[in-house]
Amino acid sequence: MKGGKYIFILLSICMAVTFIACDREGKIDSEKIELGNEIVTAEYPEFVKYPNASEYTSADGLIDSGKFESLESKWRTFNFNYRGNIQAKLDSASTDIFKSFASRATGTVLNSTDHENRIYSPLNIYIILGMLAEISENETRKQVLNVLGYNEIEKMRVQLNALWELNYYDDGATKNVLASSMWLRDDMEYNKEKLQLLADYYYASSFAGEMGSEKYSQVFRKWLDEQTGGMLAKQVKELAFNSEDVMNIASTVLFSVQWSGKFSPENNTNSVFHAFTGDIECEYMNKTDYYGTYYWGDKFGASMMKFDGGTNSNVLFILPDEGVDVNKLLSDPEVMSLLENTKGFPQNKMLRINYSLPKFDIVSQMDLCESLIKLGITDAFDPERADFSALMVKPADTKGACIGKVTHDVQVIADEEGIKAAAYTILPVVGAAAPPEEIIDFVIDRPFIFVIRTNEEYPVFIGVVENP
Repeated sequence: MKGGKYIFILLSICMAVTFIACDREGKIDSEKIELGNEIVTAEYPEFVKYPNASEYTSADGLIDSGKFESLESKWRTFNFNYRGNIQAKLDSASTDIFKSFASRATGTVLNSTDHENRIYSPLNIYIILGMLAEISENETRKQVLNVLGYNEIEKMRVQLNALWELNYYDDGATKNVLASSMWLRDDMEYNKEKLQLLADYYYASSFAGEMGSEKYSQVFRKWLDEQTGGMLAKQVKELAFNSEDVMNIASTVLFSVQWSGKFSPENNTNSVFHAFTGDIECEYMNKTDYYGTYYWGDKFGASMMKFDGGTNSNVLFILPDEGVDVNKLLSDPEVMSLLENTKGFPQNKMLRINYSLPKFDIVSQMDLCESLIKLGITDAFDPERADFSALMVKPADTKGACIGKVTHDVQVIADEEGIKAAAYTILPVVGAAAPPEEIIDFVIDRPFIFVIRTNEEYPVFIGVVENP
Protein backbone atom coordinates (compact mmCIF):
# COMPACT_ATOMS: atom_id res chain seq x y z
CA MET A 1 0.00 0.00 0.00
CA LYS A 2 1.42 3.38 -1.02
CA GLY A 3 2.18 6.04 1.56
CA GLY A 4 0.61 9.46 1.71
CA LYS A 5 -2.75 10.88 2.75
CA TYR A 6 -4.91 9.11 5.28
CA ILE A 7 -8.61 9.01 5.97
CA PHE A 8 -9.45 7.26 9.23
CA ILE A 9 -12.99 6.09 9.96
CA LEU A 10 -13.93 5.01 13.46
CA LEU A 11 -17.05 3.01 14.09
CA SER A 12 -18.19 2.36 17.60
CA ILE A 13 -18.55 -0.45 19.15
CA CYS A 14 -15.22 0.54 18.37
CA MET A 15 -14.50 0.42 14.70
CA ALA A 16 -11.75 2.35 12.99
CA VAL A 17 -11.24 2.59 9.25
CA THR A 18 -7.98 4.11 8.09
CA PHE A 19 -7.92 5.53 4.59
CA ILE A 20 -4.54 6.18 3.05
CA ALA A 21 -4.05 8.48 0.10
CA CYS A 22 -1.06 8.98 -2.12
CA ASP A 23 1.04 11.81 -3.47
CA ARG A 24 -0.46 14.76 -1.66
CA GLU A 25 1.11 17.89 -3.12
CA GLY A 26 1.26 20.86 -0.82
CA LYS A 27 -1.39 22.32 1.38
CA ILE A 28 -4.75 23.63 0.26
CA ASP A 29 -5.44 27.24 1.20
CA SER A 30 -8.42 27.66 3.45
CA GLU A 31 -9.42 29.60 6.51
CA LYS A 32 -7.65 28.23 9.61
CA ILE A 33 -10.09 26.44 11.91
CA GLU A 34 -9.31 26.37 15.61
CA LEU A 35 -8.53 23.15 17.45
CA GLY A 36 -11.57 20.93 17.78
CA ASN A 37 -13.93 23.59 16.44
CA GLU A 38 -17.34 22.03 15.83
CA ILE A 39 -18.29 23.26 12.40
CA VAL A 40 -21.52 21.26 11.99
CA THR A 41 -23.54 20.09 14.99
CA ALA A 42 -25.90 17.11 14.92
CA GLU A 43 -29.04 17.45 17.02
CA TYR A 44 -29.94 14.20 18.74
CA PRO A 45 -33.50 13.10 19.57
CA GLU A 46 -34.98 13.97 22.96
CA PHE A 47 -37.26 11.60 24.84
CA VAL A 48 -39.80 11.65 27.61
CA LYS A 49 -37.89 10.02 30.48
CA TYR A 50 -39.05 6.94 32.34
CA PRO A 51 -39.80 8.02 35.94
CA ASN A 52 -37.31 7.12 38.66
CA ALA A 53 -39.32 5.20 41.28
CA SER A 54 -37.03 6.33 44.12
CA GLU A 55 -38.08 9.94 43.55
CA TYR A 56 -41.70 9.00 44.31
CA THR A 57 -41.01 6.68 47.25
CA SER A 58 -41.33 7.92 50.82
CA ALA A 59 -38.89 7.16 53.63
CA ASP A 60 -41.12 4.33 54.85
CA GLY A 61 -41.00 2.67 51.43
CA LEU A 62 -44.43 3.67 50.13
CA ILE A 63 -44.60 4.78 46.50
CA ASP A 64 -46.85 7.55 45.27
CA SER A 65 -48.44 5.31 42.67
CA GLY A 66 -50.65 8.06 41.26
CA LYS A 67 -47.76 10.33 40.24
CA PHE A 68 -45.53 7.44 39.15
CA GLU A 69 -48.18 5.79 36.99
CA SER A 70 -49.15 9.12 35.42
CA LEU A 71 -45.55 9.80 34.36
CA GLU A 72 -45.09 6.20 33.23
CA SER A 73 -48.21 6.54 31.08
CA LYS A 74 -46.78 9.68 29.42
CA TRP A 75 -43.54 7.78 28.75
CA ARG A 76 -45.39 4.86 27.17
CA THR A 77 -47.59 7.13 25.04
CA PHE A 78 -44.58 9.07 23.79
CA ASN A 79 -42.67 5.90 22.91
CA PHE A 80 -45.66 4.37 21.14
CA ASN A 81 -46.18 7.47 18.99
CA TYR A 82 -42.47 8.16 18.39
CA ARG A 83 -41.58 4.61 17.36
CA GLY A 84 -44.77 4.28 15.35
CA ASN A 85 -43.99 7.37 13.28
CA ILE A 86 -40.46 6.12 12.55
CA GLN A 87 -41.65 2.60 11.75
CA ALA A 88 -43.94 4.13 9.14
CA LYS A 89 -40.85 5.53 7.36
CA LEU A 90 -38.91 2.26 7.48
CA ASP A 91 -40.42 -0.06 4.89
CA SER A 92 -40.46 -3.81 5.52
CA ALA A 93 -38.15 -4.46 2.57
CA SER A 94 -35.46 -2.30 4.17
CA THR A 95 -35.82 -4.16 7.46
CA ASP A 96 -35.30 -7.45 5.60
CA ILE A 97 -32.34 -5.95 3.71
CA PHE A 98 -30.62 -4.99 6.96
CA LYS A 99 -31.24 -8.37 8.58
CA SER A 100 -29.92 -10.09 5.45
CA PHE A 101 -26.78 -7.94 5.66
CA ALA A 102 -26.37 -8.94 9.32
CA SER A 103 -26.60 -12.66 8.58
CA ARG A 104 -24.11 -12.39 5.68
CA ALA A 105 -21.70 -10.27 7.69
CA THR A 106 -21.87 -12.57 10.72
CA GLY A 107 -20.37 -15.53 8.88
CA THR A 108 -17.69 -13.32 7.34
CA VAL A 109 -16.74 -11.21 10.37
CA LEU A 110 -16.98 -13.72 13.22
CA ASN A 111 -15.71 -16.92 11.62
CA SER A 112 -12.30 -17.75 13.05
CA THR A 113 -9.99 -20.64 13.87
CA ASP A 114 -8.19 -18.98 16.78
CA HIS A 115 -11.04 -19.69 19.25
CA GLU A 116 -10.92 -16.20 20.78
CA ASN A 117 -13.97 -14.22 21.93
CA ARG A 118 -15.36 -12.20 19.03
CA ILE A 119 -18.09 -9.55 18.92
CA TYR A 120 -19.25 -7.06 16.32
CA SER A 121 -22.13 -4.67 15.74
CA PRO A 122 -24.05 -5.18 12.47
CA LEU A 123 -25.98 -1.96 13.12
CA ASN A 124 -22.82 0.04 13.74
CA ILE A 125 -21.11 -1.23 10.59
CA TYR A 126 -24.25 -0.76 8.49
CA ILE A 127 -24.55 2.89 9.48
CA ILE A 128 -20.86 3.64 8.97
CA LEU A 129 -21.00 2.05 5.52
CA GLY A 130 -23.90 4.37 4.73
CA MET A 131 -21.66 7.31 5.62
CA LEU A 132 -18.90 5.77 3.49
CA ALA A 133 -21.30 5.65 0.54
CA GLU A 134 -22.08 9.36 1.05
CA ILE A 135 -18.42 10.46 0.81
CA SER A 136 -17.58 8.17 -2.13
CA GLU A 137 -18.41 8.39 -5.82
CA ASN A 138 -18.78 6.22 -8.94
CA GLU A 139 -17.79 2.52 -8.69
CA THR A 140 -16.63 2.86 -5.08
CA ARG A 141 -20.06 4.11 -4.06
CA LYS A 142 -21.80 1.48 -6.19
CA GLN A 143 -19.95 -1.34 -4.40
CA VAL A 144 -20.80 0.04 -0.96
CA LEU A 145 -24.45 0.48 -1.91
CA ASN A 146 -24.56 -3.08 -3.24
CA VAL A 147 -23.28 -4.47 0.07
CA LEU A 148 -25.89 -2.37 1.88
CA GLY A 149 -28.59 -3.76 -0.42
CA TYR A 150 -29.54 -0.59 -2.34
CA ASN A 151 -29.27 0.71 -5.88
CA GLU A 152 -29.98 4.37 -5.11
CA ILE A 153 -28.27 6.43 -2.44
CA GLU A 154 -31.35 8.64 -1.96
CA LYS A 155 -33.49 5.70 -0.83
CA MET A 156 -30.66 4.26 1.27
CA ARG A 157 -30.21 7.61 3.02
CA VAL A 158 -33.86 7.84 4.09
CA GLN A 159 -34.03 4.20 5.20
CA LEU A 160 -30.77 4.30 7.19
CA ASN A 161 -31.97 7.46 8.88
CA ALA A 162 -35.16 5.65 9.95
CA LEU A 163 -33.14 2.60 11.06
CA TRP A 164 -30.90 4.87 13.17
CA GLU A 165 -33.84 6.65 14.80
CA LEU A 166 -35.77 3.44 15.48
CA ASN A 167 -32.80 1.91 17.30
CA TYR A 168 -31.74 4.99 19.28
CA TYR A 169 -32.81 4.87 22.94
CA ASP A 170 -31.90 7.21 25.79
CA ASP A 171 -35.08 7.44 27.85
CA GLY A 172 -34.00 6.38 31.32
CA ALA A 173 -35.22 2.81 30.84
CA THR A 174 -33.09 1.63 27.91
CA LYS A 175 -29.81 3.00 26.61
CA ASN A 176 -28.79 2.29 23.04
CA VAL A 177 -27.02 5.53 22.23
CA LEU A 178 -25.60 5.87 18.73
CA ALA A 179 -23.19 8.69 17.92
CA SER A 180 -21.10 9.68 14.90
CA SER A 181 -18.58 12.38 14.07
CA MET A 182 -16.33 13.65 11.28
CA TRP A 183 -12.78 14.73 12.19
CA LEU A 184 -11.30 16.94 9.48
CA ARG A 185 -8.06 18.73 8.71
CA ASP A 186 -7.90 22.47 9.27
CA ASP A 187 -5.95 23.09 6.03
CA MET A 188 -8.35 21.56 3.50
CA GLU A 189 -11.74 22.56 2.14
CA TYR A 190 -14.74 20.31 2.60
CA ASN A 191 -18.23 20.38 1.14
CA LYS A 192 -20.35 22.01 3.88
CA GLU A 193 -23.59 20.81 2.28
CA LYS A 194 -22.37 17.21 2.48
CA LEU A 195 -21.34 17.71 6.12
CA GLN A 196 -24.82 19.05 6.89
CA LEU A 197 -26.38 16.05 5.13
CA LEU A 198 -24.29 13.72 7.32
CA ALA A 199 -25.54 15.60 10.38
CA ASP A 200 -29.19 15.50 9.28
CA TYR A 201 -29.38 11.84 8.24
CA TYR A 202 -26.60 10.13 10.23
CA TYR A 203 -26.43 12.47 13.25
CA ALA A 204 -22.72 13.08 12.61
CA SER A 205 -21.15 16.26 14.01
CA SER A 206 -18.04 17.59 12.24
CA PHE A 207 -14.86 18.96 13.81
CA ALA A 208 -11.62 20.35 12.41
CA GLY A 209 -8.10 20.70 13.79
CA GLU A 210 -4.43 20.04 13.16
CA MET A 211 -3.99 16.43 12.11
CA GLY A 212 -1.12 14.73 13.88
CA SER A 213 -1.11 17.08 16.85
CA GLU A 214 -1.45 15.51 20.29
CA LYS A 215 -4.01 18.12 21.32
CA TYR A 216 -6.35 17.24 18.47
CA SER A 217 -5.94 13.53 19.21
CA GLN A 218 -6.78 14.22 22.86
CA VAL A 219 -10.02 15.91 21.86
CA PHE A 220 -10.84 12.92 19.68
CA ARG A 221 -10.10 10.39 22.45
CA LYS A 222 -12.18 12.39 24.92
CA TRP A 223 -15.14 12.31 22.52
CA LEU A 224 -14.82 8.53 22.09
CA ASP A 225 -14.55 7.98 25.84
CA GLU A 226 -17.67 10.03 26.48
CA GLN A 227 -19.71 8.28 23.79
CA THR A 228 -18.72 4.77 24.94
CA GLY A 229 -19.11 5.50 28.66
CA GLY A 230 -15.43 4.84 29.32
CA MET A 231 -15.90 1.12 28.67
CA LEU A 232 -13.20 1.08 25.99
CA ALA A 233 -10.80 3.50 27.67
CA LYS A 234 -7.81 1.19 27.26
CA GLN A 235 -8.38 0.79 23.52
CA VAL A 236 -9.17 4.48 23.00
CA LYS A 237 -5.94 5.50 24.75
CA GLU A 238 -3.96 3.93 21.91
CA LEU A 239 -5.66 5.98 19.17
CA ALA A 240 -4.08 9.03 17.57
CA PHE A 241 -4.36 10.95 14.32
CA ASN A 242 -1.59 10.72 11.74
CA SER A 243 -0.25 14.00 10.34
CA GLU A 244 -1.22 12.82 6.84
CA ASP A 245 -4.82 11.86 7.69
CA VAL A 246 -7.34 13.53 5.42
CA MET A 247 -10.33 12.83 7.65
CA ASN A 248 -11.58 10.48 10.34
CA ILE A 249 -15.13 9.24 10.72
CA ALA A 250 -16.11 7.96 14.16
CA SER A 251 -19.29 6.14 15.10
CA THR A 252 -20.09 4.61 18.48
CA VAL A 253 -22.68 2.47 20.24
CA LEU A 254 -23.33 2.44 23.99
CA PHE A 255 -25.91 -0.11 25.13
CA SER A 256 -27.22 -0.74 28.64
CA VAL A 257 -30.42 -2.44 29.74
CA GLN A 258 -31.66 -4.63 32.59
CA TRP A 259 -33.08 -8.12 32.37
CA SER A 260 -36.83 -8.51 32.56
CA GLY A 261 -36.53 -10.36 35.86
CA LYS A 262 -33.00 -10.11 37.20
CA PHE A 263 -30.83 -13.03 38.22
CA SER A 264 -30.44 -13.35 41.98
CA PRO A 265 -26.77 -13.43 43.13
CA GLU A 266 -27.79 -15.87 45.86
CA ASN A 267 -28.52 -18.46 43.17
CA ASN A 268 -25.09 -18.17 41.53
CA THR A 269 -22.97 -21.32 41.36
CA ASN A 270 -19.46 -22.22 40.28
CA SER A 271 -19.24 -24.83 37.59
CA VAL A 272 -17.22 -25.96 34.57
CA PHE A 273 -17.28 -24.29 31.15
CA HIS A 274 -16.01 -26.55 28.38
CA ALA A 275 -13.85 -24.16 26.35
CA PHE A 276 -12.01 -25.32 23.23
CA THR A 277 -8.70 -24.90 25.04
CA GLY A 278 -9.85 -26.92 28.04
CA ASP A 279 -12.27 -26.89 30.96
CA ILE A 280 -12.35 -23.77 33.12
CA GLU A 281 -14.33 -22.86 36.23
CA CYS A 282 -16.89 -20.08 35.83
CA GLU A 283 -19.50 -18.34 37.93
CA TYR A 284 -22.95 -19.18 36.58
CA MET A 285 -26.13 -17.17 37.00
CA ASN A 286 -29.21 -19.36 37.45
CA LYS A 287 -32.90 -18.75 36.93
CA THR A 288 -35.71 -21.29 37.11
CA ASP A 289 -39.13 -21.42 35.49
CA TYR A 290 -38.47 -18.69 32.91
CA TYR A 291 -41.35 -18.91 30.46
CA GLY A 292 -40.07 -18.28 26.95
CA THR A 293 -39.57 -19.57 23.43
CA TYR A 294 -37.14 -22.37 22.70
CA TYR A 295 -35.83 -22.91 19.14
CA TRP A 296 -33.99 -25.89 17.71
CA GLY A 297 -32.24 -26.98 14.55
CA ASP A 298 -30.12 -29.89 13.33
CA LYS A 299 -27.02 -28.62 15.18
CA PHE A 300 -28.22 -26.25 17.89
CA GLY A 301 -30.72 -25.19 20.49
CA ALA A 302 -31.56 -21.54 21.20
CA SER A 303 -33.56 -19.45 23.62
CA MET A 304 -34.39 -15.79 23.99
CA MET A 305 -34.41 -13.70 27.17
CA LYS A 306 -36.19 -10.35 27.28
CA PHE A 307 -34.92 -7.06 28.64
CA ASP A 308 -36.85 -4.59 30.75
CA GLY A 309 -37.84 -1.09 29.66
CA GLY A 310 -40.81 -1.64 27.35
CA THR A 311 -38.65 -1.71 24.19
CA ASN A 312 -39.14 -5.36 23.19
CA SER A 313 -35.35 -5.71 23.31
CA ASN A 314 -33.91 -9.17 23.91
CA VAL A 315 -30.87 -11.40 23.69
CA LEU A 316 -30.89 -14.66 21.77
CA PHE A 317 -28.53 -17.39 23.01
CA ILE A 318 -27.58 -20.02 20.42
CA LEU A 319 -25.89 -23.14 21.82
CA PRO A 320 -24.32 -25.74 19.50
CA ASP A 321 -25.09 -29.38 20.16
CA GLU A 322 -22.36 -31.30 21.96
CA GLY A 323 -19.53 -32.08 19.56
CA VAL A 324 -20.46 -29.24 17.15
CA ASP A 325 -17.89 -26.44 16.71
CA VAL A 326 -19.58 -23.08 17.36
CA ASN A 327 -17.91 -21.69 14.23
CA LYS A 328 -19.87 -24.18 12.10
CA LEU A 329 -23.07 -22.41 13.14
CA LEU A 330 -21.89 -19.09 11.66
CA SER A 331 -22.55 -20.42 8.17
CA ASP A 332 -25.39 -22.80 9.05
CA PRO A 333 -28.52 -22.00 6.95
CA GLU A 334 -30.87 -22.74 9.85
CA VAL A 335 -28.99 -20.39 12.18
CA MET A 336 -29.00 -17.66 9.54
CA SER A 337 -32.74 -18.19 9.05
CA LEU A 338 -33.26 -17.85 12.81
CA LEU A 339 -31.21 -14.63 12.90
CA GLU A 340 -33.28 -13.11 10.11
CA ASN A 341 -36.73 -14.14 11.33
CA THR A 342 -37.24 -15.63 14.80
CA LYS A 343 -41.00 -15.07 14.58
CA GLY A 344 -41.24 -17.13 11.42
CA PHE A 345 -38.80 -19.85 12.47
CA PRO A 346 -40.86 -23.08 12.34
CA GLN A 347 -39.09 -25.15 14.99
CA ASN A 348 -40.09 -23.39 18.19
CA LYS A 349 -42.03 -24.12 21.34
CA MET A 350 -43.08 -22.15 24.41
CA LEU A 351 -41.56 -23.77 27.50
CA ARG A 352 -40.54 -23.21 31.06
CA ILE A 353 -36.76 -22.86 30.88
CA ASN A 354 -34.21 -23.25 33.66
CA TYR A 355 -31.29 -21.02 32.67
CA SER A 356 -27.68 -21.47 33.68
CA LEU A 357 -25.65 -18.66 32.07
CA PRO A 358 -21.98 -17.86 32.75
CA LYS A 359 -21.24 -14.27 33.74
CA PHE A 360 -18.92 -12.69 31.22
CA ASP A 361 -16.98 -9.50 30.57
CA ILE A 362 -15.31 -9.81 27.19
CA VAL A 363 -13.49 -7.47 24.84
CA SER A 364 -13.04 -8.05 21.12
CA GLN A 365 -10.68 -6.26 18.74
CA MET A 366 -10.75 -7.00 15.02
CA ASP A 367 -9.46 -5.66 11.72
CA LEU A 368 -12.39 -5.73 9.29
CA CYS A 369 -10.53 -4.99 6.05
CA GLU A 370 -10.59 -8.58 4.82
CA SER A 371 -14.23 -9.03 5.85
CA LEU A 372 -15.39 -5.92 3.97
CA ILE A 373 -13.46 -7.00 0.89
CA LYS A 374 -15.10 -10.44 1.05
CA LEU A 375 -18.50 -8.76 1.32
CA GLY A 376 -17.79 -6.95 -1.97
CA ILE A 377 -16.23 -3.57 -1.09
CA THR A 378 -12.97 -3.90 -3.04
CA ASP A 379 -12.26 -0.59 -4.80
CA ALA A 380 -12.23 1.34 -1.51
CA PHE A 381 -9.03 -0.51 -0.57
CA ASP A 382 -7.28 0.10 -3.91
CA PRO A 383 -5.42 3.46 -4.26
CA GLU A 384 -5.81 3.28 -8.03
CA ARG A 385 -9.58 2.76 -7.93
CA ALA A 386 -10.92 4.27 -4.70
CA ASP A 387 -12.97 7.46 -5.11
CA PHE A 388 -13.71 9.50 -1.96
CA SER A 389 -14.18 12.82 -3.69
CA ALA A 390 -17.80 13.55 -2.68
CA LEU A 391 -16.78 15.40 0.49
CA MET A 392 -14.07 17.60 -1.00
CA VAL A 393 -14.37 21.06 -2.52
CA LYS A 394 -11.37 20.13 -4.65
CA PRO A 395 -11.95 16.43 -5.44
CA ALA A 396 -8.50 15.98 -6.95
CA ASP A 397 -7.06 16.24 -3.45
CA THR A 398 -8.37 12.74 -2.59
CA LYS A 399 -6.78 11.16 -5.67
CA GLY A 400 -5.14 7.94 -4.48
CA ALA A 401 -7.03 7.83 -1.17
CA CYS A 402 -8.01 4.35 -0.03
CA ILE A 403 -8.85 2.41 3.11
CA GLY A 404 -5.76 1.09 4.85
CA LYS A 405 -7.09 -0.40 8.11
CA VAL A 406 -10.43 -1.07 9.73
CA THR A 407 -10.41 -1.78 13.47
CA HIS A 408 -13.55 -2.71 15.36
CA ASP A 409 -13.44 -2.83 19.18
CA VAL A 410 -16.29 -4.05 21.38
CA GLN A 411 -16.89 -4.80 25.04
CA VAL A 412 -19.93 -6.66 26.40
CA ILE A 413 -20.64 -7.32 30.08
CA ALA A 414 -23.37 -9.71 31.25
CA ASP A 415 -24.17 -9.92 34.96
CA GLU A 416 -27.14 -10.37 37.30
CA GLU A 417 -28.53 -6.90 36.51
CA GLY A 418 -28.45 -7.04 32.73
CA ILE A 419 -26.12 -6.34 29.82
CA LYS A 420 -23.82 -3.42 29.08
CA ALA A 421 -21.97 -3.01 25.81
CA ALA A 422 -19.95 -0.43 23.93
CA ALA A 423 -18.27 -0.34 20.56
CA TYR A 424 -16.44 1.89 18.16
CA THR A 425 -15.02 1.45 14.65
CA ILE A 426 -11.90 3.65 13.65
CA LEU A 427 -19.52 -6.20 14.22
CA PRO A 428 -27.16 -30.18 27.46
CA VAL A 429 -29.69 -29.16 24.84
CA VAL A 430 -31.44 -31.16 22.16
CA GLY A 431 -30.74 -30.40 18.52
CA ALA A 432 -32.82 -31.74 15.65
CA ALA A 433 -35.69 -33.08 17.73
CA ALA A 434 -38.23 -31.02 19.64
CA PRO A 435 -37.78 -30.96 23.42
CA PRO A 436 -39.77 -33.86 24.91
CA GLU A 437 -40.90 -32.04 28.06
CA GLU A 438 -42.65 -28.80 28.93
CA ILE A 439 -39.62 -27.69 30.92
CA ILE A 440 -35.93 -27.91 29.97
CA ASP A 441 -32.53 -27.07 31.45
CA PHE A 442 -30.69 -24.61 29.20
CA VAL A 443 -27.12 -24.92 30.47
CA ILE A 444 -24.73 -22.73 28.49
CA ASP A 445 -21.54 -24.56 29.44
CA ARG A 446 -19.64 -24.50 26.12
CA PRO A 447 -18.83 -21.88 23.43
CA PHE A 448 -22.00 -20.13 22.27
CA ILE A 449 -23.38 -17.29 20.12
CA PHE A 450 -25.38 -14.37 21.48
CA VAL A 451 -27.44 -11.78 19.57
CA ILE A 452 -28.55 -8.55 21.31
CA ARG A 453 -31.56 -7.05 19.52
CA THR A 454 -33.78 -4.00 19.84
CA ASN A 455 -37.42 -3.83 18.79
CA GLU A 456 -37.48 -7.64 18.79
CA GLU A 457 -35.60 -8.03 15.51
CA TYR A 458 -32.74 -5.55 14.89
CA PRO A 459 -29.32 -7.04 15.81
CA VAL A 460 -27.14 -4.45 17.54
CA PHE A 461 -24.45 -6.88 18.75
CA ILE A 462 -23.60 -10.42 17.69
CA GLY A 463 -20.82 -12.32 19.41
CA VAL A 464 -19.15 -15.67 19.93
CA VAL A 465 -18.12 -16.43 23.51
CA GLU A 466 -15.32 -19.01 23.48
CA ASN A 467 -14.03 -18.29 26.97
CA PRO A 468 -16.14 -16.27 29.46
